Amino acid sequence: MRSPVAVLVLMCCAVVISSNEVTDQLHYADEESIKNEIQAEDQGTEATVSNQEPCQPDIHTVPRELCTKLAEHSVELKYTKNQLEELKKQNEADIRLKASEKQVEELKRENEGQAQELRSLQMSSSITESQVRKLRRVNESHCPK
Repeated sequence: MRSPVAVLVLMCCAVVISSNEVTDQLHYADEESIKNEIQAEDQGTEATVSNQEPCQPDIHTVPRELCTKLAEHSVELKYTKNQLEELKKQNEADIRLKASEKQVEELKRENEGQAQELRSLQMSSSITESQVRKLRRVNESHCPK
């Protein structure tokens, strides 16, 4: 995408440069014609000089404006792409964060279930130990060593 934009910018700049050269040539030709007219008047020859200067439309204005707009749009496009990339990164980070939060909640529930199971096993173990002690006492009282 950068290559076509760069080529277009270079083409527009080339058009502006060549248009400046053509404009310089036109101005030089106008200066020459004015000098010729002045010399003709000085020599006593009658030359008709109009009071109005010829109105030549600047045909290079439109390409210059287009080149400027193209450069502006390419800068704007680059800025917009950067913003889009930042938003994508932020969106991915938000998605990962939500997934992590969900996983933390699941692990908390699992941990709570395991804690309850551990308490239950400890109670069972405690009851079993007390029963084993009782049975040992009963066994010792019935069977002396």
